[in-house]
Amino acid sequence: MKLLHIIPKFLDDMVEIFKTKEVMEIMKNKYDVVISVTPAVGFVAEILDAPIIFLSPPGPWSFYIESIGNRFYPSLYPTIGVNFNNPELFSQRLLNLVSNYGFEIYVKIYYYMFDGKLRTMLDYSGPSIFDACGQRAQLLLSNSHFITHDPQPF
Repeated sequence: MKLLHIIPKFLDDMVEIFKTKEVMEIMKNKYDVVISVTPAVGFVAEILDAPIIFLSPPGPWSFYIESIGNRFYPSLYPTIGVNFNNPELFSQRLLNLVSNYGFEIYVKIYYYMFDGKLRTMLDYSGPSIFDACGQRAQLLLSNSHFITHDPQPF
């Protein structure tokens, strides 16, 4: 559980990056689109008033798929790092479902904490990171690789 002590420090460091002079200068410009691999981009896209394109190199991730308005089906799509090469097996589908929900809970807790840090350290008063991503996400470019997912039979 010592890892949990690192998370607040890591979140503080993430917010401190947004306070640097270089990032503040970048965020004064106007951009056509923001491309990112992290939900933290919701804050940046809201400040820049720009749409979001998500990149997900390790494969589809439920947060990204749902941000662009689609549903994520754990019975069809593998959760990152879960052996899901035979979705006909109930045991693999159940493991994938439980892993997906566990991963989602972790991500939501982490980014709610990050959202709180943005609000207290940067006086951010816009929509939550998740709401901003849901409103601004336009496209998901996703891939799958044998390192993160076993080959799918379909």
